[in-house]
Amino acid sequence: MKEVRINSWSDFENQIFMLFGTGDSRKGTITRSSAALFRGQSDSEWHLESTLERYVNSNKIPITQYYQIIHNAKSRIENKNIGKWNIPTISDYEEYLKTSTSGIADSEYRDYMVVLRHHGFPSPLLDWTFSSDVAAFFAFRNRRADKVAIFVYIECIFPGKSGRSYEPNIAIFDSPLKATTSRHLKQQSAYTICSMKDSKNQSYYSSHENVFIRNERDQDLLWKFILPASERLGVLKHLNTKGINAYALFDSTESLMETIAFEEVHEKAFLK
Repeated sequence: MKEVRINSWSDFENQIFMLFGTGDSRKGTITRSSAALFRGQSDSEWHLESTLERYVNSNKIPITQYYQIIHNAKSRIENKNIGKWNIPTISDYEEYLKTSTSGIADSEYRDYMVVLRHHGFPSPLLDWTFSSDVAAFFAFRNRRADKVAIFVYIECIFPGKSGRSYEPNIAIFDSPLKATTSRHLKQQSAYTICSMKDSKNQSYYSSHENVFIRNERDQDLLWKFILPASERLGVLKHLNTKGINAYALFDSTESLMETIAFEEVHEKAFLK
């Protein structure tokens, strides 16, 4: 991981331009790579952890145990009219894991995983966005510390990516979406998942940071841009002019109130 400390939002935009350029020309430093993913965190000291890691306070979680949990929870979730998903039986999934390295399974299961993540169920998915602006909104949305962080992740530099036996590996989680995951589209979401197998071929979810500490040259590249939280109002006003705000990203009554309050209080400088 490369850590970059910068002083302003304009410095961040310049750094991203130097890395990737703009448009289809990709004239920046990184010219032949998988798509860049972005993630914003409102405290630069926070680790890159999934909500599942934080929930169980562990970075080695048996995949079969997690699947049993979400399989058992599915009927209760479906009874609330959130959606319906045809996912593998527990025995079929355990059979599938014998040859899978990530445990992602079929499209219905991927949809189910995305819905769980977006609605607060502990998840092994780490959520990213294809938009640096959306990542910035999440970094600056709530002031929690003096410094925020915006991460940039590239899975690999072409021609491809190699795996490591019995070590954690990161995969991008590709989800074909149903109408119930429209939030995914609004946020230009992408997801990664980190998993590993032990010497007995048992599968576990692991920490992304266990991969990033390897500092590979051509894969799993990560930049951490640290910005002052004092840039918050200027950045949020700038993003709001581009249509990036809480209501646009969440489309809920609560996010509408948050957006209106921001525009009335800060955009119009009602309160000093």
